Amino acid sequence: MESNGSYRSCEDSIRRAPLAAVALAFFAGIIFKILPIGALAIAFARLALFLVRPALLIFGIVKAVEIVQDRQRP
Repeated sequence: MESNGSYRSCEDSIRRAPLAAVALAFFAGIIFKILPIGALAIAFARLALFLVRPALLIFGIVKAVEIVQDRQRP
């Protein structure tokens, strides 16, 4: 199982340099606290949902045109 090897590799690097691992975790926590990741995810989801309707409409129109063209061919 490859994920087990990755886990062990990560664990070994943490054991070799625990201070660096704690510092990295600390700064990652600060970055995640400062950056509005949740707000960005919500904005992206709203944009995606806003664009789904026009995309589905265009897709439906294209498929309808294809069906009509297929029926007109002998």
